[in-house]
Amino acid sequence: MTPRIELSGQRFGRLKVIREVPRTNKERRWLCLCDCGNYTEVIQSSLRNGNTKSCGCLQKEAMSKTAKTMLSKKNNIAGKKFGMLTAVKKTRKSDDGAKWYWLCKCDCGNEKEVATGDLKNFLITNCGCKRRKKRYKNEIMNELFDIYNDHGELSLKELLSLYNYSYHTLRNHFQTSDMDKIWKTIKNMNEKFKTEPAPKKEGKKNRKSENKKRKVVKRKRKEKGTSQTGHNNIYLRENGKFSVQVPQKKHLIYIGIFDTIEKAVEARNMAWSVIDKEKDSPKSPSNVLNLTGKKFGRLKVIMRAGTTDKGNSLWFCKCKCDNVGIYYGTGLKNGSITSCGCGKQGQIDNAKHALNTKHTVDGVQVPLITKKVRSDSDTGYKGVTRRKARKGRKERYEAYIRVDGKRIHLGSSTDINEAIQMRKDGEKKYYGEIIKKYDERMNKSE
Repeated sequence: MTPRIELSGQRFGRLKVIREVPRTNKERRWLCLCDCGNYTEVIQSSLRNGNTKSCGCLQKEAMSKTAKTMLSKKNNIAGKKFGMLTAVKKTRKSDDGAKWYWLCKCDCGNEKEVATGDLKNFLITNCGCKRRKKRYKNEIMNELFDIYNDHGELSLKELLSLYNYSYHTLRNHFQTSDMDKIWKTIKNMNEKFKTEPAPKKEGKKNRKSENKKRKVVKRKRKEKGTSQTGHNNIYLRENGKFSVQVPQKKHLIYIGIFDTIEKAVEARNMAWSVIDKEKDSPKSPSNVLNLTGKKFGRLKVIMRAGTTDKGNSLWFCKCKCDNVGIYYGTGLKNGSITSCGCGKQGQIDNAKHALNTKHTVDGVQVPLITKKVRSDSDTGYKGVTRRKARKGRKERYEAYIRVDGKRIHLGSSTDINEAIQMRKDGEKKYYGEIIKKYDERMNKSE
């Protein structure tokens, strides 16, 4: 029989075995004291095969050391170039200890201390020589400009100092007429010395190429103030009305003609917003029905206005009343949308006008007294209503009529036919003359 293994007092890495503790599983467990002062329980196999050498502090120290090494490598920018500056060595910390300074060497030969963040973010890319050079260049240009103003010409030596300037730089200092003369002289010098002067408009080309690389930022459209109307894309016609045309890509979209400048501005602004949304929205499939230019009632379709969240097509339309709006394509096609709402309002206004003029006799609106009985009538006859009877009594029917806004009681009866007859007699008495005059008027109009 093999003797029982005793580990008390033995050392494994940073751990010193104190005593055996009750096992939780089949493995024997030992209480150990780490060099860092912590106690830990470790299974016997892990101690003997070297898998566990500490309470965990050894791994933490290793990870911390690795992190520091990686951080130091990341922050080490020695030999790296930032614009015209090359980082040489780390020199000092800032007073608050938040950042390091590096000694950098410029391409011009000067040395300069720069903070790490300023180098990495390219906030400082030279020792200042570029700014000094530009200042010196401007000083020379101003001096030559003063000489030219005083004498009206420049000497050969002075022209040679302008030889390497671009046309754009020279034009900012000299007038156009003088500039052409100076540039012609420089070209003649080019033929004489067989060298090329600085390219014409070099500065503009460089800026254009840089602007193409930059991210395009959307800006609000500004009114230029050069238009006859004072508004972009709005033009005054000979008849005093206003025409609106909005650019989209390489084309002009004709919105329409408006009576007032306010309506024209409203239509133009809405068209701008539709075009901006169309730029961001996905391209429509080629098989989508195109309604552009078609008319639906009082509405004319100008252009597509995107889709809803559910995929329904929207269209930007102009109404005959000069209002503009966005409407569903399905509503336009099935005829449920035929105007901006002005058509329906027009019908209502026409009906009211006809009711108050053509269909009114002696202050009485005839259609209101001759219209059909309401569907919720409890008797099925106009001016006759049912009255609930008390217990032991029969149900009664009451006849009434309205004249000048007042309700006149005509009588009541237990028989509905008698009540209906009362109503008819009342109509003859109160409405007979009015209906007769109305019929005569309608016959004359026919």
